[in-house]
Amino acid sequence: MDLNRGAAITVLFTATERRVRLERGEAHFAVAKDPGRPFVVEVEGVAVRAVGTAFSVKRGADSVAVL
Repeated sequence: MDLNRGAAITVLFTATERRVRLERGEAHFAVAKDPGRPFVVEVEGVAVRAVGTAFSVKRGADSVAVL
């Protein structure tokens, strides 16, 4: 994961899930494939779930963008 300047996250990895909460800013994630342990990014009530891919999530003042 790469965090843009000013970004903040909280990480919670368990045996069944990899979860990151984007508190502010923007982050890019390159996710290793693991169907038994999905990767979830939470931001503003939105949950983005990936099994293996690369994507960015940006938290704006009143929006969430997934690219």
